[in-house]
Amino acid sequence: MPDEQEPTAALTSRSAVIASLFLFGAIVLAVVLLQTPDLQAPDEAAPSPVQAGDAAPDFSLTSLDDADMSLSDYAGRPVLIDFWASWCEPCHAEFPELAAAYGRHREEGLEILGITHADSEQESRAFVEEAGATWPILPDPDDLVWEAYGAQGLPTSYFVDADGVVQRVHLGPLNETGLADHLAAIGIPPTPTESAGPS
Repeated sequence: MPDEQEPTAALTSRSAVIASLFLFGAIVLAVVLLQTPDLQAPDEAAPSPVQAGDAAPDFSLTSLDDADMSLSDYAGRPVLIDFWASWCEPCHAEFPELAAAYGRHREEGLEILGITHADSEQESRAFVEEAGATWPILPDPDDLVWEAYGAQGLPTSYFVDADGVVQRVHLGPLNETGLADHLAAIGIPPTPTESAGPS
């Protein structure tokens, strides 16, 4: 009788070990699946970058002057949305062009919204005061607007027409000719001193 009980006990023990291994494996697999970004649900995927022809995503931010502002506040007016940062040298290079264009075309309805990316409010404020920017500067501390637009680098400019449609997207600093060309696409014709052409 003892000879028959020993194999049965061994089989029971072996079955318990196998069951434990299967359970452990299932737990490990579940943890891996939950932590794998590529297996997220489609609605959690990052949005596609905003392109010409897309409706400009609305947003609400608080300016350096503590004013709550939304893109929808500017409905019916052409808007240049400019992503920049105080540490970005190409952004420094284009600021005088933006300031000049704003001065020339503000009475025609042009609005500029400068959105800072990966920058401190203190550094942004110091640069804006030095550069003499008079358009609203909007910190985006959680990158919500940056991600909504799918911006790829600094500076990046989105030219939005009076209907809220993005007509042009420009990556890199803007010069006078390129800026005039992009502004013409959103209904701001060049002045005699400007010449719209290739950006």
